[in-house]
Amino acid sequence: MANRRRGHRRRAGEPAHTAPRAPRSTTCCRIADLQHPIIAVDGPSGLDLATGVSYDALPARLTVTFGAPRRGHLLARDEVGDLVVVEIGLPAPDPSWPTLVQRGWAASRLAQLPSRSHKGTRGRVVIVGGSEGMTGAARLAARAAFGAGGGLVHVVAPIGAATTLRTAEPDLQVLEHAFEAPLDHALIALLHSADVVVIGPGLGRAAGASRLRPGRARRERARGDRCRRAGRLRDALPELSALAARKPLVLTPHLGEFRALFPGCSHSLETDPWGAAESAAAVVPGIVLLKGVPTVIAQHDQPTRTVAAGNPGSPPAAAGMCSRGYSAP
Repeated sequence: MANRRRGHRRRAGEPAHTAPRAPRSTTCCRIADLQHPIIAVDGPSGLDLATGVSYDALPARLTVTFGAPRRGHLLARDEVGDLVVVEIGLPAPDPSWPTLVQRGWAASRLAQLPSRSHKGTRGRVVIVGGSEGMTGAARLAARAAFGAGGGLVHVVAPIGAATTLRTAEPDLQVLEHAFEAPLDHALIALLHSADVVVIGPGLGRAAGASRLRPGRARRERARGDRCRRAGRLRDALPELSALAARKPLVLTPHLGEFRALFPGCSHSLETDPWGAAESAAAVVPGIVLLKGVPTVIAQHDQPTRTVAAGNPGSPPAAAGMCSRGYSAP
């Protein structure tokens, strides 16, 4: 379902870019004082549906809109409340507009598992991360990789963290490797055997971690399909173009990481994450998955997709690790 690029005026005629004016503002204040559930048509008065900016908007329990959700509906959840979209036969949207990811589309993208498949045929995922004190990040990514259908999931971690991972996750295969040490034959062989390498969950900024950044991993692996990266992307940004020229690349920054990676694309990040992600995808030839509520997935010359799922009960850190794991198989 298309996500409209432009906001619309309220059906009552109140401009979307200003707060409600008198006498309507007085009425809104009285309604708010009553503390009754409010149903908004199209959008709450005072909410800019193009940007999600609230100008003293009257929060609604339920919003009913038509044809498709607007950007402001997805950016201002507290003001919009539950959203119902009513189909009224509007013309098909421009194919270049962002689309909303729905359950059926997402399910269709999951790999089909034949009845005779086994762990050796369902893909090998190698996760590099889980520094001491940050093993939870690697565990979350690994669980998500299993949940998405991965057959074999490995974690490369330092000695102390590796012991913790073996105890906590017996289904993981753990390779001990000090991040400050040169890549040994066992690690090189594991990278060569991987279908996907996920670099970053809990990797941290410890001394030597840059040895395992994407460029180095790229030179040591032969046939892996994708290399995904998290906390140390900024250090490897100059190498990403070379990496993406050979294998599909997915970056999964949250808002803070995005600002550090792409400062030139972040001026309107809060009000236009779609434009920010699209600008970043034009800089780095790969898929940019900008985590947040909503999450925006952008790729150069491809339709931009929006994931409206998620809520404050999904901590950004946990959501980030799981997004990398789910996208791996």
